[in-house]
Amino acid sequence: MNGLFEAIQASQSGNHGLPNGVYTEARFFKWEKSRFFARRWFGLAFAADVPSPGDLKRVDILGMSVILARDEQNNIRVYQNVCRHRGRRLMDKPCDHAKLIRCPYHAWTYRLDGALNGTPHIGGAGVHKDAEFDPENYSLYEIPSRVWMDIVFINPDGNAESFEDFIAPVAKRLSRLWGEDGAGHYQPAADGMMEMEVASNWKLALENYLEAYHLPIVHPGLNSYSPLGKHYQYYDAKNFAGQGVTAYNPNISIGVPMPVLTQWPQELHQTAE
Repeated sequence: MNGLFEAIQASQSGNHGLPNGVYTEARFFKWEKSRFFARRWFGLAFAADVPSPGDLKRVDILGMSVILARDEQNNIRVYQNVCRHRGRRLMDKPCDHAKLIRCPYHAWTYRLDGALNGTPHIGGAGVHKDAEFDPENYSLYEIPSRVWMDIVFINPDGNAESFEDFIAPVAKRLSRLWGEDGAGHYQPAADGMMEMEVASNWKLALENYLEAYHLPIVHPGLNSYSPLGKHYQYYDAKNFAGQGVTAYNPNISIGVPMPVLTQWPQELHQTAE
């Protein structure tokens, strides 16, 4: 790994790409999971994936299996998908309008707030409590999470900077599109979801999406109405990078205006980031 990190440092001294190993080596991906993703906030899913109280969804990411849940108070919660008894995975398939989370191994049940609710036969056949066992010490492991613009962010190790500090640079940048309080009025478009499976290292997918340089060659049709010259890049030195375009026209394919945030300035209606 030392040689790989030296190559990374060397690549930053000039106009060079990252070394091959950061895209291909399992040991580097293991380092990224423990030192990069686990220690910071990153997007896990969308709150719209669990639209109603009691909705549960399993999400597998970075070698972890987690439960995305909407509790009875309409709060989004994220739990490790592990029973506190024998470590059995709690759920495999999505579930709607659940009242409890039930382990299929010994039928321990958990409330939607993560608290241990039931422990069948823990004290022997037909005895469901034990004086030496305190259920309050065995709630589900909850992963710190926050919802912003319908994106559910998590911090697996719980030691990242505050979410407010983390998101501040991009929130400030985008505020010119939605107004100072526009984020508070944001409503997700439940019918605007698209899923893609990309067979690559995560960095390759991001690098491709954050540049428009390939549009004239790979997407000439798109480039005809969203040309390369109308695209630009932006970044925050610590956490964010993005791409913008000043030729955004969502009415091309459907012929009718799409809804926009009421605070969105008229002069920026063709700007997208």
